[in-house]
Amino acid sequence: MNRVIGHLRPRITLQTLDRGQGLLGLKPQGKLAPRGDSVTLAQFDWTYQTEAGHHWQTPAPTSILHKRPQPVQDLPGTGGPVVQLLRDLAAEADAMDLVWEMGFVPLEKSTFQWRSPEHRPALDSVWTLAQEEFFGDFWADQIPKLQTLGWSVVVQPGFAHESVPVERWRLVVSTESGEVLGKEPSSPLVKPERGVQKLHLPAREGAWLLSLGIEIDGQPLDLAPLLADLLRRDPRWLNASHIAAIDDLALVSLRAPGGKRIDAPAAPLKAIISAMVDLLTDPRRQQNQSVLRLGAWEARRLDALRASLQEPHCIGLHNAWQLEGDLGLATLATRLKALGAPQAVAAPEGLQVQLRPYQLEGVAWLQ
Repeated sequence: MNRVIGHLRPRITLQTLDRGQGLLGLKPQGKLAPRGDSVTLAQFDWTYQTEAGHHWQTPAPTSILHKRPQPVQDLPGTGGPVVQLLRDLAAEADAMDLVWEMGFVPLEKSTFQWRSPEHRPALDSVWTLAQEEFFGDFWADQIPKLQTLGWSVVVQPGFAHESVPVERWRLVVSTESGEVLGKEPSSPLVKPERGVQKLHLPAREGAWLLSLGIEIDGQPLDLAPLLADLLRRDPRWLNASHIAAIDDLALVSLRAPGGKRIDAPAAPLKAIISAMVDLLTDPRRQQNQSVLRLGAWEARRLDALRASLQEPHCIGLHNAWQLEGDLGLATLATRLKALGAPQAVAAPEGLQVQLRPYQLEGVAWLQ
């Protein structure tokens, strides 16, 4: 009988199941809440290889109460005398501790809800995280650490949480009537030297809806909720000097609904957030609202944003901006510039104090 030392390499296999595989969702299990029809699963295996190239593997135990495994394992199919593999039980225990530390929970077969028995795929012991959204951060933060520790990482087709790059940026401007005019930018514009100003217009004249978007795998995705989430997570984006200090070429991780991570270059994000931070952080704005409602005299703000986004360092080779509604915006901006500074207005009736000129300008801006 021959005994050989086995070299352990833990393996994690990731897959996302949905209705295409017949999954309707997960029922509650312990601290796990019910989950919809998109569920990401992880499978953990201890894989061994000997110096002679023999392989053996076993699923990771799903209970902390499991019986201590045997330190020796017979290797089948060696083509000769029985060969026994010496397992590294200490390394297996360390890997198992790491699985629990990462927050994985083993799933019972009864937790799954299938469309019908014949649609149920063959699943070994599988695990999941407490929330589907957690897999985005897990992929971005934990997978590189596992690879550094020597783990094997296998991703099945359809895994929903790989970080993906932005392919195209979209800035869509429309009037409140819903009319949209389109124009593809052909040359950079000169960045306005003056800051964005607001002027007074009659009610509802020149009112705008702004929709920010990105394109991922050919599909459009609303950007405003992603930016609002970024502002909540990273306070640097609330400070102008901190925003300016961020490298234009840095990659910023955005979190899409469902947990998908999106890698976006910092330069266009800096331009957008610098111009729109007050709108993105408005407490009256609903969390997942994709359209930003702009006041009547916001055209100059949009014109400045448009110019910033078309600077070479924001466009890049593969991140061209698609501006929709640009023609109408440019027309209104030209009209506003011709009007000049905002006209003074009278103080509101019943006000018991005298307003200074700059305060009256503020009242005109609010109106």
